[in-house]
Amino acid sequence: MESKKCCLFVLLLGWTMVIVSAQRPSCATIRCGFGTTCVDGRCVCGENRHFEQCGSACPARCDLGSAAVACTADCKPGCFCNEGFVLARAGGECVRRERCPIELRCGRNEEAKACGACDQSCNQGRRACTLDCREPECGCRDGFFRNSQGQCVPESSQCRSFDQCSRMRCRPGTVCRNGQCVSLDDQCGENEQFAKCGTACEPTCEKPQVSFCTLNCIPNVCQCRRGFVRHFDGSCVTQNRCSRRPGDTRAGNP
Repeated sequence: MESKKCCLFVLLLGWTMVIVSAQRPSCATIRCGFGTTCVDGRCVCGENRHFEQCGSACPARCDLGSAAVACTADCKPGCFCNEGFVLARAGGECVRRERCPIELRCGRNEEAKACGACDQSCNQGRRACTLDCREPECGCRDGFFRNSQGQCVPESSQCRSFDQCSRMRCRPGTVCRNGQCVSLDDQCGENEQFAKCGTACEPTCEKPQVSFCTLNCIPNVCQCRRGFVRHFDGSCVTQNRCSRRPGDTRAGNP
């Protein structure tokens, strides 16, 4: 049976003597702070760490790369990496920076977001973002919005190009292209075809197959021909020509 350490304290309260027994708690009953581990009922720092009473709420991590961090000014106590070391990942061990893996590789008009992305949406407009730090990921650069195709596009010129066609009803003799109703005399783009009643769930690089789709159609629209999907840049390509999905760290197909 594991022996338990016990201390006796003598308190003099007026003329009354009180004996208090202070038993060290077990690791099963205590919660250690950031970067600490419990050993024999005490919270201690791990390898390559030191204790700080007021450490950063957004410590340096390998997976953040060189991304700038928008972090809360609040600090927290805990064990933090020694100088020259960074966290391999959130909650991970401390390693030398030169041993970090490859940084995030983001898509067009994207950049690595140290504490997670808070993309503005073409459909939902601007939204407030918090300073809560989450896992790093690729997000839209400042001034760019995420459209329904998963692209980061300039709000002023392209934000409505794909999203509005699903809600627009063009007059007979016209077709919706890039969010505008244009004459049928203007032919559809490469690998596109005109549809009087097009699908509301056009295959895309991000979602090449859709299990369930509304029976309502989009009238008078240019859509990708069979065997092609909508690329993130708006063109129609074969699926093997799709680049990586937004936020994916893997290299895209050639």
